[in-house]
Amino acid sequence: MSTETSIGDRLDQLRRANELSQAGFASALGVSRTTLHNYARGEREMPAAVLAKLLELYRADPLWVLDGEEGIQNRETQIMEELGSILMQVEERLEERSMRLGIKKRWMIVCRLYTERIAEFRKTGDKPELQALGLDELLDVAA
Repeated sequence: MSTETSIGDRLDQLRRANELSQAGFASALGVSRTTLHNYARGEREMPAAVLAKLLELYRADPLWVLDGEEGIQNRETQIMEELGSILMQVEERLEERSMRLGIKKRWMIVCRLYTERIAEFRKTGDKPELQALGLDELLDVAA
């Protein structure tokens, strides 16, 4: 995966690799074709929820999607460790709060926290704690 491509090129690469139409790809991400087109042209910032969906469905590294940086295939171990760490913290917080959530909801929370943590790290150089990213709020919404 080349770093010399635009976000639109990378989204198109993912879409074609998964043999999806533009409408099908947009639908899988939960957005309209127009919204997807706006992301591709850089006219609209891609939200963490869409980046999480790209990661969940297509294993597309958020940094690669946004900036063309080294893709998930080359950083899989590091990413899996980070996701595992976030999952453990989510599980611990669920236990502390005596809450139960299905695996799909837990995974979506993990993906969202991961993408938000990465975005914040890119801005500040620091990885924020999950509480600062709204872990409890996400758990409340998912419950």
